[in-house]
Amino acid sequence: MLAQHIQVALERQEHWYLQPIDLATVARSVLQACERIQVPCCLGGSIASSLRGMQQMAQDIDLLAELDEQTLPAFLAPLEHDFLFEKSSIRKAVRQRTSFSLLHLDSLARVDNIVPRCTAFDASLSRLVTSYELDERYPPFPLLRPVK
Repeated sequence: MLAQHIQVALERQEHWYLQPIDLATVARSVLQACERIQVPCCLGGSIASSLRGMQQMAQDIDLLAELDEQTLPAFLAPLEHDFLFEKSSIRKAVRQRTSFSLLHLDSLARVDNIVPRCTAFDASLSRLVTSYELDERYPPFPLLRPVK
């Protein structure tokens, strides 16, 4: 099913060819979608660990974002051109406070979006978010720092 969606999306792109993955650019576009609607978000997972000194092979981009059903349309709107996703699956994930994926069409990089469950633990994560300057071309990235 996903393969069919990818094939249809790529057929719509007039001059598509696989681009090298620039994780910073892909991550920045999704972070900007959150920032535009003032939704708290941060990078986590293997990218956050690697930037903090625990080198890991990044297979995808993990993003924690406090999305809800009201903010979801405004979050997805600027991503529709560059990412492949199923709105109905995303709405369900946001309602159930789970996760969903976006697939960047130029690089085929996957962005896994984790929607916090609003537990006390999840609420405490906001205190662990710090800014990290990865590249002077971009503003600092919100990054989940390790628990000591």
